[in-house]
Amino acid sequence: MKMKKIMVILAIASASLTPFLAVADSERDGKSEQPVAFGDLPVAVQLTIKTNAAGNAVNHVVMGGRSARKDYEAKFTDADGAKNTIIVAADGALIERRTEVDWKTLPAAVQSTIKAKANGAKIDLVEMESKDGQQLRYEVHLTVGDGTKTEIHVGQDGSLRDHEHGGHGEKSDGHDDRD
Repeated sequence: MKMKKIMVILAIASASLTPFLAVADSERDGKSEQPVAFGDLPVAVQLTIKTNAAGNAVNHVVMGGRSARKDYEAKFTDADGAKNTIIVAADGALIERRTEVDWKTLPAAVQSTIKAKANGAKIDLVEMESKDGQQLRYEVHLTVGDGTKTEIHVGQDGSLRDHEHGGHGEKSDGHDDRD
């Protein structure tokens, strides 16, 4: 009986610490994201997420990010199997949508630029970024030989838009494009 009480106390203590550990881990990555239950989101945010997920299960929602705004990030997989991430403002406005893209579907000019700029780095992920329903660019996540994560952004025409180092939104010109 005593052992059962100890196990219950440990389980409760562990469960109560989990959110703090997740937040601490996010902060170490330069982010201040906090997991949010869907029912705790503002109604306008819920509606935007439901509309964009189009009946697909939302498997991840966090509040916060790299900017001072109170925005929300939701992740889901669409009916075609593509992974999607949307950023929604507290008033429900859709800020950005990123959709994972299969390499074979990229325009030849985009593939050519990515190959040239990757310079042998591993291509981890290619996402199409859009705002207001308009495609802006492709965001390409790379891992170089020493394990450093970096990103490049390529326009639909294959032009290099900017280049980030370390995956934290810092462009090569030193400005942060994630605010």
